[in-house]
Amino acid sequence: GGQLEEWIASLESIPVLFLDDLGQTHMIASRNEWAQALIIGIVETRMARKKPMLFTTNLSQSSLTARSGELRGETLLRRILDCCELIKFIDADSSESAHSTTSLG
Repeated sequence: GGQLEEWIASLESIPVLFLDDLGQTHMIASRNEWAQALIIGIVETRMARKKPMLFTTNLSQSSLTARSGELRGETLLRRILDCCELIKFIDADSSESAHSTTSLG
């Protein structure tokens, strides 16, 4: 209906889109291909319009790349990895390998 189209249009046009926990099973491995196609469409539209997006993940770039081949979200992850600059945040109180977050945007 009209509400879905309005919601999609708002996600495509808001100043900044923020998606949390990229690469997590609940976000990427959804069995709902329609929902994945919807997210891919929103990301692609924002990329074409050069609209900023921020993604967070607890996975390293190599882990994301490896998971993109095995999870149903391969297309989404590939598009995001192709267009984003990775910024790694390290917890100052921990070792780098134990606690790090990668932000894509």
